[in-house]
Amino acid sequence: MKKKNFLIIRVFGGLGNQLWQYAVGKSLSLKYKKKLILDISFFDNPFIDLPNGFKAKFELNKFQISKEVLLEKNFYNHSYRLFKYFIRFFPNNIKNFFFIKKNYVINNFIFEKKLFKKIPFEKVLNKKETSYLIGYWQSKDYLKESYEIIKQELQPVYINNNLRKFLKQIKYNYVAIHIRGGDMEIEKHYSAPDDKYYLKIFNMLKKKNKNFYFHIFTDDIIATNKFIQKFNLRNFKIISKIKKFTNIEEFYIMQHYNYFVISRSTFSWWAAYLGKRKNRKIFAPKNWYENKYMPKGIKIKNMELI
Repeated sequence: MKKKNFLIIRVFGGLGNQLWQYAVGKSLSLKYKKKLILDISFFDNPFIDLPNGFKAKFELNKFQISKEVLLEKNFYNHSYRLFKYFIRFFPNNIKNFFFIKKNYVINNFIFEKKLFKKIPFEKVLNKKETSYLIGYWQSKDYLKESYEIIKQELQPVYINNNLRKFLKQIKYNYVAIHIRGGDMEIEKHYSAPDDKYYLKIFNMLKKKNKNFYFHIFTDDIIATNKFIQKFNLRNFKIISKIKKFTNIEEFYIMQHYNYFVISRSTFSWWAAYLGKRKNRKIFAPKNWYENKYMPKGIKIKNMELI
């Protein structure tokens, strides 16, 4: 018997994108009472190549996501671009030929046509059918009804004593700074914030006269060293250089600061969104994507746009 009434969401990209895709899939599956399947073909697929040797890893399994969520590793063996520019224009019966798992009949293909533009899912997901979603889905408006569940599930599976000890050492005057490197060079739509962004933040903090201490998180130590020299930064520690923590642990640590300077990064956006401190202050670039103003769908409470 063909399986019906599933919600299948394509998971691809770095951790930040994976978090968006899972959170939206989870929220929609709860709202419309559909079984959630994560299509993770992207992460073990020789047909998908990324520039400069960048290799994304599937990391959602390191969080407390529901055991009821199914993972499919061999579902759709083609690129996002192929679907975006070619396959999505075919009738549904032809689209199904591009999907390997024949025990699922996909009745409804939903493609995100424009980033940050919210889709009215209530018009397309209210039927007893299997739907397949492909896109980034970056809007917190999708998550309103399920925020507490998602927040709980996006905690690390295991928090060791070394991590707990470090968290207790974070003081009120500590500032987390995320410097994104890694795949930034291959991104066509994002760029690192300019010097004015950081200078303005440092001047604002200086006026508070609280003897701030900076903790830096990064995937690019070379770029970070240049950053420190450029701004003549004092009283800092490069947490990522210590190499005591995994990528997921650093993501969790960043959620525990009263002050957080994020980059144009879904990784640091999610750390800010899941922040533990009630009155935290988040500094973010006002120009977010293709030099356009940050969309309302990702503007969060206590965030000041610079």
